Amino acid sequence: MNHNGRGSAWKLLRASVTAFRRGLWVITAALAASVGLVTAAGAVILVDCDTPADFCTGDPCTTPDKIEITVASCVLNFGASDLVLAHPVIVPNNGTLSLTAESIEVKKKIAGQHTKAAAGDGADVTLTATTGDITVKKRIDVSGKNTTGSILLDAVGNIALQNKLFARGKRTLPLATGGVVTLQADGMVTATKKGKIDARGKKSKTAGGQVTLSGQGGVTSYQIDVRGKPGGSVVLASSAGNVTVNGQVRAVAWKNGSAGGGSITVNAAGDISGHGAMVVNGGAPGAGTIALTAGGDITDVRVLKAKGIGVPGGTVSAMASGVDIDKIEVSGSDGGVIGVTSGTADVTLGKLLARGSSGAGGTIDVDSAANATVQSVNGRGDTVGAEMRFAANGNLNLGTKSGDKFDARGTAGGVIEGQATGNLTALGKYTAATGGCIGLSAGGVLTTSGATFDGPLTGSCP
Repeated sequence: MNHNGRGSAWKLLRASVTAFRRGLWVITAALAASVGLVTAAGAVILVDCDTPADFCTGDPCTTPDKIEITVASCVLNFGASDLVLAHPVIVPNNGTLSLTAESIEVKKKIAGQHTKAAAGDGADVTLTATTGDITVKKRIDVSGKNTTGSILLDAVGNIALQNKLFARGKRTLPLATGGVVTLQADGMVTATKKGKIDARGKKSKTAGGQVTLSGQGGVTSYQIDVRGKPGGSVVLASSAGNVTVNGQVRAVAWKNGSAGGGSITVNAAGDISGHGAMVVNGGAPGAGTIALTAGGDITDVRVLKAKGIGVPGGTVSAMASGVDIDKIEVSGSDGGVIGVTSGTADVTLGKLLARGSSGAGGTIDVDSAANATVQSVNGRGDTVGAEMRFAANGNLNLGTKSGDKFDARGTAGGVIEGQATGNLTALGKYTAATGGCIGLSAGGVLTTSGATFDGPLTGSCP
Protein backbone atom coordinates (compact mmCIF):
# COMPACT_ATOMS: atom_id res chain seq x y z
CA MET A 1 0.00 0.00 0.00
CA ASN A 2 2.77 2.44 0.97
CA HIS A 3 4.84 1.41 -2.08
CA ASN A 4 1.95 2.16 -4.45
CA GLY A 5 1.42 5.49 -2.74
CA ARG A 6 5.05 6.50 -3.22
CA GLY A 7 4.83 5.53 -6.91
CA SER A 8 1.71 7.63 -7.48
CA ALA A 9 3.32 10.63 -5.78
CA TRP A 10 6.47 10.27 -7.94
CA LYS A 11 4.43 10.14 -11.12
CA LEU A 12 2.52 13.25 -10.10
CA LEU A 13 5.78 15.12 -9.39
CA ARG A 14 7.35 14.10 -12.69
CA ALA A 15 4.25 15.17 -14.64
CA SER A 16 4.34 18.57 -12.91
CA VAL A 17 8.01 19.11 -13.84
CA THR A 18 7.36 18.13 -17.46
CA ALA A 19 4.44 20.54 -17.69
CA PHE A 20 6.59 23.33 -16.25
CA ARG A 21 9.36 22.69 -18.77
CA ARG A 22 6.91 22.70 -21.65
CA GLY A 23 5.42 25.93 -20.48
CA LEU A 24 8.84 27.53 -20.17
CA TRP A 25 9.79 26.39 -23.70
CA VAL A 26 6.57 27.84 -25.16
CA ILE A 27 7.21 31.18 -23.45
CA THR A 28 10.83 31.24 -24.68
CA ALA A 29 9.87 30.36 -28.27
CA ALA A 30 7.13 32.98 -28.31
CA LEU A 31 9.53 35.64 -27.04
CA ALA A 32 12.13 34.68 -29.66
CA ALA A 33 9.57 34.81 -32.45
CA SER A 34 8.35 38.21 -31.31
CA VAL A 35 11.82 39.77 -31.66
CA GLY A 36 12.70 37.82 -34.84
CA LEU A 37 16.22 36.87 -33.75
CA VAL A 38 16.18 33.10 -33.32
CA THR A 39 15.67 30.22 -35.70
CA ALA A 40 16.31 26.54 -35.34
CA ALA A 41 19.82 27.14 -36.61
CA GLY A 42 20.63 29.82 -34.04
CA ALA A 43 20.77 33.60 -33.93
CA VAL A 44 19.83 35.49 -37.10
CA ILE A 45 19.99 39.20 -37.83
CA LEU A 46 17.42 40.42 -40.35
CA VAL A 47 18.87 43.45 -42.14
CA ASP A 48 17.58 45.96 -44.67
CA CYS A 49 21.08 47.28 -45.43
CA ASP A 50 20.38 50.91 -44.56
CA THR A 51 23.84 51.24 -43.04
CA PRO A 52 27.03 49.17 -42.69
CA ALA A 53 26.22 48.95 -38.98
CA ASP A 54 23.45 46.53 -39.94
CA PHE A 55 26.27 44.05 -40.52
CA CYS A 56 28.81 45.01 -37.88
CA THR A 57 30.80 47.83 -36.28
CA GLY A 58 34.45 48.43 -35.46
CA ASP A 59 37.69 47.80 -37.31
CA PRO A 60 37.93 45.04 -38.23
CA CYS A 61 34.18 45.00 -38.70
CA THR A 62 33.27 41.43 -37.76
CA THR A 63 29.73 40.15 -38.18
CA PRO A 64 28.37 38.97 -34.80
CA ASP A 65 25.65 36.59 -36.03
CA LYS A 66 24.10 35.00 -39.08
CA ILE A 67 22.69 37.65 -41.43
CA GLU A 68 19.59 37.35 -43.58
CA ILE A 69 19.11 40.19 -46.06
CA THR A 70 15.49 41.31 -46.42
CA VAL A 71 15.82 43.68 -49.40
CA ALA A 72 16.42 42.97 -53.09
CA SER A 73 19.60 45.05 -53.25
CA CYS A 74 22.16 45.33 -50.46
CA VAL A 75 25.02 47.71 -51.28
CA LEU A 76 27.30 48.67 -48.39
CA ASN A 77 30.65 50.45 -48.19
CA PHE A 78 32.63 49.93 -44.98
CA GLY A 79 35.08 52.69 -45.84
CA ALA A 80 38.47 52.45 -44.13
CA SER A 81 37.52 49.31 -42.17
CA ASP A 82 38.41 45.70 -42.85
CA LEU A 83 35.39 43.39 -43.13
CA VAL A 84 35.21 39.88 -41.68
CA LEU A 85 32.16 37.76 -42.51
CA ALA A 86 32.40 35.52 -39.45
CA HIS A 87 28.88 34.11 -39.84
CA PRO A 88 26.77 33.05 -42.84
CA VAL A 89 25.10 35.66 -45.05
CA ILE A 90 21.85 34.77 -46.82
CA VAL A 91 21.00 36.70 -49.99
CA PRO A 92 17.37 36.64 -51.23
CA ASN A 93 16.08 35.19 -54.47
CA ASN A 94 17.45 37.22 -57.40
CA GLY A 95 19.06 39.53 -54.86
CA THR A 96 22.18 41.67 -55.06
CA LEU A 97 24.91 41.77 -52.43
CA SER A 98 27.72 44.28 -52.94
CA LEU A 99 30.22 44.83 -50.11
CA THR A 100 33.20 47.19 -50.23
CA ALA A 101 35.92 47.45 -47.57
CA GLU A 102 39.68 47.86 -47.31
CA SER A 103 39.99 44.06 -47.12
CA ILE A 104 37.42 41.25 -46.93
CA GLU A 105 37.64 37.83 -45.32
CA VAL A 106 34.86 35.32 -45.97
CA LYS A 107 35.00 32.93 -43.00
CA LYS A 108 31.45 31.58 -43.39
CA LYS A 109 29.37 30.89 -46.48
CA ILE A 110 27.55 33.43 -48.59
CA ALA A 111 24.32 31.66 -49.56
CA GLY A 112 22.81 33.13 -52.70
CA GLN A 113 21.62 29.87 -54.27
CA HIS A 114 17.94 29.46 -55.17
CA THR A 115 16.81 26.26 -56.83
CA LYS A 116 13.07 25.98 -56.23
CA ALA A 117 10.41 26.39 -58.91
CA ALA A 118 8.89 29.45 -57.23
CA ALA A 119 12.21 30.93 -56.12
CA GLY A 120 14.89 29.80 -58.54
CA ASP A 121 17.02 32.84 -59.32
CA GLY A 122 20.57 32.92 -58.02
CA ALA A 123 21.94 36.08 -56.44
CA ASP A 124 24.63 38.47 -57.69
CA VAL A 125 27.53 38.79 -55.23
CA THR A 126 30.27 41.43 -55.52
CA LEU A 127 33.12 41.83 -53.03
CA THR A 128 35.56 44.73 -53.45
CA ALA A 129 38.77 45.30 -51.47
CA THR A 130 39.97 48.87 -51.92
CA THR A 131 43.49 48.55 -50.45
CA GLY A 132 44.03 44.96 -49.31
CA ASP A 133 43.15 41.34 -49.99
CA ILE A 134 40.08 39.18 -50.41
CA THR A 135 40.29 35.78 -48.73
CA VAL A 136 37.56 33.21 -49.32
CA LYS A 137 37.61 30.47 -46.68
CA LYS A 138 34.02 29.29 -47.09
CA ARG A 139 31.78 28.68 -50.07
CA ILE A 140 30.05 31.36 -52.10
CA ASP A 141 27.05 29.87 -53.94
CA VAL A 142 24.83 31.70 -56.45
CA SER A 143 23.42 28.67 -58.27
CA GLY A 144 19.89 28.77 -59.64
CA LYS A 145 17.12 26.81 -61.30
CA ASN A 146 15.62 29.57 -63.46
CA THR A 147 18.60 31.92 -63.68
CA THR A 148 22.09 31.67 -62.26
CA GLY A 149 23.69 34.54 -60.39
CA SER A 150 27.19 35.96 -60.67
CA ILE A 151 30.28 36.28 -58.48
CA LEU A 152 32.73 39.19 -58.80
CA LEU A 153 35.76 39.49 -56.53
CA ASP A 154 37.86 42.62 -57.11
CA ALA A 155 40.94 43.38 -54.99
CA VAL A 156 43.65 46.01 -55.06
CA GLY A 157 45.74 43.43 -53.20
CA ASN A 158 45.56 39.66 -53.66
CA ILE A 159 42.70 37.18 -53.92
CA ALA A 160 43.14 33.89 -52.04
CA LEU A 161 40.52 31.32 -53.03
CA GLN A 162 40.53 28.62 -50.35
CA ASN A 163 37.02 27.27 -50.87
CA LYS A 164 34.49 26.71 -53.63
CA LEU A 165 32.69 29.19 -55.82
CA PHE A 166 29.42 27.79 -57.22
CA ALA A 167 27.41 29.37 -60.04
CA ARG A 168 25.61 26.34 -61.46
CA GLY A 169 22.36 25.58 -63.23
CA LYS A 170 20.74 23.05 -60.89
CA ARG A 171 17.72 20.88 -60.12
CA THR A 172 15.20 19.12 -62.33
CA LEU A 173 14.24 20.77 -65.64
CA PRO A 174 16.36 23.89 -65.07
CA LEU A 175 16.39 26.90 -67.33
CA ALA A 176 19.58 28.34 -65.84
CA THR A 177 22.86 28.23 -67.71
CA GLY A 178 26.16 28.26 -65.90
CA GLY A 179 26.85 31.60 -64.27
CA VAL A 180 29.57 34.23 -64.54
CA VAL A 181 32.50 34.12 -62.12
CA THR A 182 35.17 36.84 -62.25
CA LEU A 183 38.21 37.24 -60.00
CA GLN A 184 40.43 40.25 -60.67
CA ALA A 185 43.32 41.54 -58.59
CA ASP A 186 46.12 44.07 -58.90
CA GLY A 187 48.19 41.50 -57.02
CA MET A 188 47.87 37.72 -57.38
CA VAL A 189 44.88 35.40 -57.75
CA THR A 190 45.67 32.10 -56.04
CA ALA A 191 43.44 29.04 -55.66
CA THR A 192 44.26 26.13 -53.36
CA LYS A 193 43.13 22.54 -53.87
CA LYS A 194 39.79 23.35 -52.21
CA GLY A 195 39.43 26.51 -54.27
CA LYS A 196 37.40 25.00 -57.09
CA ILE A 197 35.15 27.02 -59.39
CA ASP A 198 31.99 25.35 -60.69
CA ALA A 199 29.96 27.24 -63.31
CA ARG A 200 28.40 24.26 -65.09
CA GLY A 201 25.12 24.30 -66.91
CA LYS A 202 22.68 21.53 -66.10
CA LYS A 203 23.88 18.22 -67.56
CA SER A 204 22.78 17.84 -71.20
CA LYS A 205 20.35 20.76 -70.73
CA THR A 206 21.91 24.22 -70.58
CA ALA A 207 25.08 26.06 -71.58
CA GLY A 208 28.19 26.25 -69.45
CA GLY A 209 29.16 29.50 -67.79
CA GLN A 210 32.03 31.97 -67.99
CA VAL A 211 35.02 32.08 -65.65
CA THR A 212 37.74 34.74 -65.71
CA LEU A 213 40.76 34.87 -63.40
CA SER A 214 42.94 37.94 -63.89
CA GLY A 215 45.83 38.81 -61.60
CA GLN A 216 48.44 41.36 -62.59
CA GLY A 217 50.97 39.71 -60.29
CA GLY A 218 50.10 36.16 -61.36
CA VAL A 219 47.37 33.52 -61.38
CA THR A 220 47.29 30.02 -59.89
CA SER A 221 44.13 28.06 -60.61
CA TYR A 222 42.94 24.69 -59.45
CA GLN A 223 39.86 22.96 -60.84
CA ILE A 224 37.55 25.00 -63.07
CA ASP A 225 34.42 23.45 -64.58
CA VAL A 226 32.20 25.14 -67.20
CA ARG A 227 30.75 22.04 -68.83
CA GLY A 228 27.42 22.54 -70.53
CA LYS A 229 25.38 22.37 -73.72
CA PRO A 230 27.49 23.90 -75.24
CA GLY A 231 30.64 24.15 -73.15
CA GLY A 232 31.43 27.51 -71.58
CA SER A 233 34.53 29.70 -71.57
CA VAL A 234 37.54 30.13 -69.29
CA VAL A 235 40.10 32.95 -69.37
CA LEU A 236 43.24 32.93 -67.20
CA ALA A 237 45.41 36.02 -67.57
CA SER A 238 48.31 37.86 -65.96
CA SER A 239 49.62 41.11 -67.41
CA ALA A 240 52.85 41.05 -65.38
CA GLY A 241 53.28 37.57 -63.89
CA ASN A 242 52.98 33.82 -64.42
CA VAL A 243 49.92 31.59 -64.83
CA THR A 244 49.96 28.17 -63.19
CA VAL A 245 47.21 25.69 -64.09
CA ASN A 246 46.69 22.95 -61.52
CA GLY A 247 43.89 20.41 -61.53
CA GLN A 248 41.64 20.23 -64.58
CA VAL A 249 40.02 23.00 -66.60
CA ARG A 250 36.95 21.65 -68.40
CA ALA A 251 34.96 23.57 -70.99
CA VAL A 252 33.51 20.50 -72.67
CA ALA A 253 30.08 19.63 -73.96
CA TRP A 254 28.47 16.81 -72.01
CA LYS A 255 29.57 13.29 -72.92
CA ASN A 256 26.80 12.60 -75.42
CA GLY A 257 28.33 15.26 -77.67
CA SER A 258 25.00 17.00 -78.14
CA ALA A 259 26.64 20.43 -78.45
CA GLY A 260 29.93 22.12 -79.22
CA GLY A 261 32.95 22.42 -76.98
CA GLY A 262 33.86 25.67 -75.30
CA SER A 263 37.05 27.72 -75.11
CA ILE A 264 40.07 28.08 -72.83
CA THR A 265 42.38 31.07 -73.19
CA VAL A 266 45.56 31.52 -71.15
CA ASN A 267 47.68 34.66 -71.47
CA ALA A 268 50.74 35.38 -69.32
CA ALA A 269 53.43 38.03 -69.44
CA GLY A 270 55.66 35.45 -67.76
CA ASP A 271 55.43 31.65 -67.86
CA ILE A 272 52.51 29.26 -68.25
CA SER A 273 53.00 26.05 -66.29
CA GLY A 274 51.30 23.37 -64.24
CA HIS A 275 50.41 19.72 -64.52
CA GLY A 276 46.71 20.24 -65.09
CA ALA A 277 44.69 19.17 -68.12
CA MET A 278 42.70 21.57 -70.31
CA VAL A 279 39.78 20.00 -72.19
CA VAL A 280 37.26 21.46 -74.69
CA ASN A 281 35.81 18.31 -76.30
CA GLY A 282 32.49 18.71 -78.09
CA GLY A 283 29.96 17.50 -80.63
CA ALA A 284 28.15 19.51 -83.32
CA PRO A 285 29.10 22.02 -84.54
CA GLY A 286 32.57 21.01 -83.37
CA ALA A 287 35.12 20.76 -80.63
CA GLY A 288 36.34 23.93 -78.95
CA THR A 289 39.55 25.95 -78.87
CA ILE A 290 42.54 26.19 -76.54
CA ALA A 291 44.94 29.11 -76.94
CA LEU A 292 48.06 29.56 -74.81
CA THR A 293 50.26 32.65 -75.17
CA ALA A 294 53.21 33.42 -72.88
CA GLY A 295 55.87 36.10 -72.83
CA GLY A 296 58.07 33.54 -71.04
CA ASP A 297 57.91 29.77 -71.43
CA ILE A 298 55.14 27.18 -71.54
CA THR A 299 56.48 24.42 -69.32
CA ASP A 300 55.32 21.07 -67.92
CA VAL A 301 51.80 21.32 -69.36
CA ARG A 302 50.31 17.82 -69.24
CA VAL A 303 47.32 17.56 -71.60
CA LEU A 304 45.55 19.86 -74.07
CA LYS A 305 42.51 18.19 -75.63
CA ALA A 306 39.99 19.46 -78.21
CA LYS A 307 38.49 16.17 -79.36
CA GLY A 308 35.49 16.12 -81.68
CA ILE A 309 32.69 13.67 -80.83
CA GLY A 310 31.38 12.66 -84.25
CA VAL A 311 32.52 16.03 -85.60
CA PRO A 312 35.86 17.63 -86.55
CA GLY A 313 38.45 18.11 -83.87
CA GLY A 314 39.11 21.57 -82.51
CA THR A 315 42.07 23.92 -82.48
CA VAL A 316 44.99 24.06 -80.05
CA SER A 317 47.67 26.76 -80.27
CA ALA A 318 50.68 27.48 -78.08
CA MET A 319 53.04 30.41 -78.51
CA ALA A 320 55.86 31.27 -76.10
CA SER A 321 59.61 31.77 -75.76
CA GLY A 322 59.89 28.00 -75.29
CA VAL A 323 57.25 25.25 -75.25
CA ASP A 324 57.08 21.95 -73.35
CA ILE A 325 53.79 19.98 -73.57
CA ASP A 326 53.25 16.28 -72.90
CA LYS A 327 50.16 15.61 -75.04
CA ILE A 328 47.90 17.45 -77.50
CA GLU A 329 44.80 15.89 -79.07
CA VAL A 330 42.53 17.32 -81.80
CA SER A 331 41.13 14.07 -83.20
CA GLY A 332 37.60 13.88 -84.60
CA SER A 333 35.67 12.94 -87.73
CA ASP A 334 38.28 15.18 -89.34
CA GLY A 335 41.44 15.94 -87.45
CA GLY A 336 41.72 19.44 -86.07
CA VAL A 337 44.55 21.96 -85.99
CA ILE A 338 47.68 22.08 -83.81
CA GLY A 339 49.99 25.10 -83.97
CA VAL A 340 53.09 25.46 -81.77
CA THR A 341 55.60 28.30 -82.04
CA SER A 342 58.61 29.27 -79.92
CA GLY A 343 60.20 32.70 -80.08
CA THR A 344 63.67 32.13 -78.60
CA ALA A 345 63.98 28.70 -76.94
CA ASP A 346 63.30 25.00 -77.54
CA VAL A 347 60.08 23.14 -78.31
CA THR A 348 59.55 19.75 -76.65
CA LEU A 349 56.35 17.87 -77.48
CA GLY A 350 55.15 14.41 -76.50
CA LYS A 351 52.27 12.68 -78.29
CA LEU A 352 50.29 14.62 -80.89
CA LEU A 353 46.92 13.13 -81.94
CA ALA A 354 45.07 14.56 -84.94
CA ARG A 355 43.35 11.53 -86.39
CA GLY A 356 40.36 11.83 -88.74
CA SER A 357 38.11 8.83 -88.10
CA SER A 358 35.86 9.36 -91.13
CA GLY A 359 37.50 12.28 -92.95
CA ALA A 360 40.88 13.94 -93.29
CA GLY A 361 43.71 13.84 -90.82
CA GLY A 362 44.59 17.03 -89.01
CA THR A 363 46.99 19.89 -89.66
CA ILE A 364 50.09 20.22 -87.48
CA ASP A 365 52.63 23.05 -87.62
CA VAL A 366 55.58 23.25 -85.23
CA ASP A 367 58.06 26.10 -85.59
CA SER A 368 60.93 26.47 -83.13
CA ALA A 369 63.36 29.37 -82.91
CA ALA A 370 65.89 26.97 -81.39
CA ASN A 371 65.84 23.16 -81.08
CA ALA A 372 62.74 20.96 -81.34
CA THR A 373 61.82 17.44 -80.25
CA VAL A 374 58.56 15.70 -81.15
CA GLN A 375 57.93 12.22 -79.77
CA SER A 376 55.16 10.90 -82.07
CA VAL A 377 52.18 11.93 -84.21
CA ASN A 378 49.01 10.08 -85.21
CA GLY A 379 47.43 12.07 -88.03
CA ARG A 380 45.95 9.21 -89.98
CA GLY A 381 42.87 10.09 -92.03
CA ASP A 382 40.07 7.99 -93.45
CA THR A 383 40.29 10.08 -96.63
CA VAL A 384 43.27 12.44 -96.84
CA GLY A 385 46.12 11.91 -94.43
CA ALA A 386 47.44 14.59 -92.10
CA GLU A 387 49.67 17.45 -93.06
CA MET A 388 52.45 17.76 -90.49
CA ARG A 389 55.35 20.16 -90.80
CA PHE A 390 58.18 20.68 -88.32
CA ALA A 391 60.83 23.40 -88.49
CA ALA A 392 63.71 24.19 -86.15
CA ASN A 393 66.28 26.98 -86.26
CA GLY A 394 68.62 24.54 -84.57
CA ASN A 395 68.51 20.76 -84.17
CA LEU A 396 65.34 18.75 -84.87
CA ASN A 397 64.59 15.34 -83.32
CA LEU A 398 61.59 13.48 -84.72
CA GLY A 399 60.93 10.44 -82.52
CA THR A 400 62.69 9.57 -79.28
CA LYS A 401 62.88 5.76 -79.68
CA SER A 402 62.54 3.11 -82.37
CA GLY A 403 58.88 2.37 -81.55
CA ASP A 404 57.65 5.92 -82.15
CA LYS A 405 55.37 6.57 -85.13
CA PHE A 406 54.62 9.46 -87.45
CA ASP A 407 51.45 8.42 -89.26
CA ALA A 408 50.01 10.62 -92.02
CA ARG A 409 48.27 7.90 -94.00
CA GLY A 410 44.96 8.19 -95.82
CA THR A 411 43.41 6.90 -99.03
CA ALA A 412 45.03 10.02 -100.43
CA GLY A 413 48.48 10.31 -98.90
CA GLY A 414 49.54 12.79 -96.28
CA VAL A 415 52.57 14.99 -95.64
CA ILE A 416 55.45 14.61 -93.15
CA GLU A 417 58.04 17.35 -93.45
CA GLY A 418 60.98 18.21 -91.21
CA GLN A 419 63.41 21.10 -91.74
CA ALA A 420 66.37 21.98 -89.51
CA THR A 421 69.14 24.54 -89.84
CA GLY A 422 71.20 22.29 -87.56
CA ASN A 423 71.11 18.50 -87.34
CA LEU A 424 67.99 16.38 -87.93
CA THR A 425 67.57 12.92 -86.41
CA ALA A 426 64.61 10.70 -87.32
CA LEU A 427 63.69 7.63 -85.25
CA GLY A 428 60.73 5.28 -85.62
CA LYS A 429 58.25 4.51 -88.37
CA TYR A 430 57.12 7.12 -90.93
CA THR A 431 54.05 6.44 -93.08
CA ALA A 432 52.45 8.82 -95.59
CA ALA A 433 50.81 6.24 -97.93
CA THR A 434 50.71 6.24 -101.72
CA GLY A 435 50.53 9.76 -103.08
CA GLY A 436 51.96 11.21 -99.91
CA CYS A 437 55.27 12.92 -99.19
CA ILE A 438 58.01 12.51 -96.60
CA GLY A 439 60.56 15.33 -96.79
CA LEU A 440 63.48 15.76 -94.40
CA SER A 441 66.42 18.15 -94.69
CA ALA A 442 69.13 19.54 -92.42
CA GLY A 443 71.74 22.28 -92.58
CA GLY A 444 73.92 19.98 -90.49
CA VAL A 445 73.82 16.18 -90.30
CA LEU A 446 70.71 14.26 -91.40
CA THR A 447 70.46 10.93 -89.55
CA THR A 448 67.76 8.46 -90.63
CA SER A 449 69.39 5.11 -89.84
CA GLY A 450 66.97 4.51 -86.96
CA ALA A 451 63.89 5.18 -89.07
CA THR A 452 61.77 3.39 -91.69
CA PHE A 453 59.76 5.07 -94.45
CA ASP A 454 56.87 3.74 -96.54
CA GLY A 455 57.87 5.82 -99.54
CA PRO A 456 60.81 7.68 -101.07
CA LEU A 457 62.53 10.28 -98.89
CA THR A 458 62.83 13.78 -100.36
CA GLY A 459 64.24 17.07 -99.15
CA SER A 460 60.90 18.91 -98.86
CA CYS A 461 57.19 18.55 -99.57
CA PRO A 462 54.88 20.78 -101.60
